[in-house]
Amino acid sequence: MALSLKAWAVGVPLVACTPDAAERVWDVETPPRFVFDDSRPPHVAVPGDATAQDAVDVPFAQDGTDDREEGLVYTSALAGYYLMRIQDSELGYHYQYDPVVGTFEEVDNVHRKSGATFTQVWLYRFTRRPEFRMSTRAALGYLLGQTRVLDDGTRRLRNLGGTSLILLSLTEYSELAETDEYDREIDELGAHLLALIGPDGAFTAGDALQQAQAHQALWRLWAYRGDERYLDALAELARYVYDHRSDKRVYDAPYIYGLWANEPLTELYGLRSEPWIAELVLEVGDDVIQEQHTPLDVVDPEWVGGYWPGTRPGEPGWNSTLKLEAVIDAYRMAEQVGDEARMAAFRRSALIGAAFLQRLQYRAGETGSFADPDFAVGGTPFSPSDTRVRLDVPHHMANALLKVVQYLDLEDYPGRE
Repeated sequence: MALSLKAWAVGVPLVACTPDAAERVWDVETPPRFVFDDSRPPHVAVPGDATAQDAVDVPFAQDGTDDREEGLVYTSALAGYYLMRIQDSELGYHYQYDPVVGTFEEVDNVHRKSGATFTQVWLYRFTRRPEFRMSTRAALGYLLGQTRVLDDGTRRLRNLGGTSLILLSLTEYSELAETDEYDREIDELGAHLLALIGPDGAFTAGDALQQAQAHQALWRLWAYRGDERYLDALAELARYVYDHRSDKRVYDAPYIYGLWANEPLTELYGLRSEPWIAELVLEVGDDVIQEQHTPLDVVDPEWVGGYWPGTRPGEPGWNSTLKLEAVIDAYRMAEQVGDEARMAAFRRSALIGAAFLQRLQYRAGETGSFADPDFAVGGTPFSPSDTRVRLDVPHHMANALLKVVQYLDLEDYPGRE
């Protein structure tokens, strides 16, 4: 598949090596600048009235399919249209799809369903297409139905992680749509997060992953509501992680922490420029880029740009989506502190990481052997050798690619500011 980043990310003529191969120096060219506009298929017929939009059943009927345009925003949009196809009124989203036989495996995981919802609202921000707004509202209706109000008047979605993740979509959507429709639920969920914070700044519930997810929620709560308690809680939580990052119960893996925390900490640094905040974010970026297949590695060319599946080299796959997002957020921090060497390193890593993910995604013309070739388009499998698509993989891929586009200013799109 000839996608925008494939040729320039892998080809030997575009890899610059020093005479001393031990230095392992390489570079990558900037990709062509694409424009995402309303001409790109597919499309969804959206009623003009908001009440009528809410009455449209999921999954929405889609007109058209992938036209193989090569931009990163288009790649992300295709992931969003795949997520629309797996929406379900009873389940929120189908969990995992086997394209070879055309069957679903269902798991009640509200965390990953919340993540997919955030991708849809982000695609609404970037594309301004009303079907992504409509998709977001349908998913929020399902997710809010899974929450419950506790005896103290606060609201929870299953646990710390679920409560944090639904807040990402609620606050982002409310800002974009300029609505206070969900403010009561946002405040109740936010109050629950504050109630879980202990005297040392850490949460009294949730594992390292969920506490990392809470960083995002606290930042977005502050950005949306302007309540300093959320900003103070974020700073105290991050400082606790910084001081205890040798403890696996607090800081399990750098890329997992960076996936969720690097963005809010970069924003926090813009307000409270304390050196330890920048150090925490940049350390994550340094760690992740050391575990990536580069153009100098003797591996299958399709692996180039993918991040190691663990702490040792191997076939890259779905968690490259997570690692790419951690790296591109570290790029923003390097930009803020003026660290040009890190900016260059993180940029190179992000560009070839994006190229790998584009190659991994199912595109038109590649799905002919599947049970339903059109249905699989836009999905992202676990790896080149594992064809199954779990709903969080295309959603994490889209989030990471959209950040690469935005932070590196690579493309034009309706929501570009």
